[in-house]
Amino acid sequence: MLWQEKMHFFYNQFKERPKCKNCKSEDCHFMDSAHVYSKYCRTCCKENPWMNGNYSSSPEIEIKEYIVSLLPKNTIVEKKYIGGHELDIFIPSMNLAFEHNGLYYHDEYVRDHKYHFDKWKMCKEHGIKLMNIWGDDWYYKKKIVKSMIENKLKKCVNKIYARECTIKNVSSKDSRDFLDKNHIQGKIDSSIRLGLYFKNRLVSLMTFGKQRFGKDKDNVCELYRFCSEINMIVIGGASKLFSHFIKIYRPIKIESYANLDFSNGNVYEILGFKSTNNITINYWWWNNNKRNLEEYVKRENRGRYNKTNLIKEGFDYNMSENMIMYNRGYKKIYGVGVLKYVWINKKEG
Repeated sequence: MLWQEKMHFFYNQFKERPKCKNCKSEDCHFMDSAHVYSKYCRTCCKENPWMNGNYSSSPEIEIKEYIVSLLPKNTIVEKKYIGGHELDIFIPSMNLAFEHNGLYYHDEYVRDHKYHFDKWKMCKEHGIKLMNIWGDDWYYKKKIVKSMIENKLKKCVNKIYARECTIKNVSSKDSRDFLDKNHIQGKIDSSIRLGLYFKNRLVSLMTFGKQRFGKDKDNVCELYRFCSEINMIVIGGASKLFSHFIKIYRPIKIESYANLDFSNGNVYEILGFKSTNNITINYWWWNNNKRNLEEYVKRENRGRYNKTNLIKEGFDYNMSENMIMYNRGYKKIYGVGVLKYVWINKKEG
């Protein structure tokens, strides 16, 4: 047994090698390059039409199979290489790529802090839109991720027009519930919550609040979240909600942040925002030692563990955030980054 496989055994507390899900008799093939077990044994990997000798991970295979259910298989390329970077799934006709990022082999001990940013940048230079699918999102938010994939592939069949909807204020509880079910980043406390209702059903939501970052918090508001119900497109929904917000609240300046793991900023451009070209590489904390407590360990928001909050929990004031978190067994996982967008109200300014 190779040392990589021994480490995998140790961290996952395996007692024996998993069995092939196809033949159910042979041991699964251990992929040296990815440091994980494939879904099949070596023989079945070669026979499986999705593997082609590349030995993809189980979630990656599931994602591919889902994309194939939406597109003809001959329109999809696997393991595309762009400037030395490997892409899991590439659709040439749409210049669109998908990456599955398992947490265990994408933390800072395995991947450089610019690894995902450099891959995204290389794709952008070649005109390719890249969507990163994180392992915990695929495990816990699969319905939302599938809906996002449908939208990227332009395969969403449920469409309604914003002109058929009415705008209402949304309660805090309904807003949080809606975001948890339909937004990949989940709920957030917002002071202003505007919704589009179609036949008394909330189908689209946009929330605002005070600026969370920067020094002009009293003079700048922030667009926190926008999403529609999964598996549905509300045509003109973002524009209708945003225009209503401008008309009622008459803001001078609005900021927002596009998560480049899955967003290309199109919605912001439609609404009249301008990119600042200011990309900040984002990160999360995760602790694989929590595996005993959950089926799949989740990334945790870094804001929860900033130094102020850690001090409130009783940790040493003289220690940095990194020192405290590393001592607790946490590691960082870096994303592509967030891109800042700004909207200026020329009529009010």
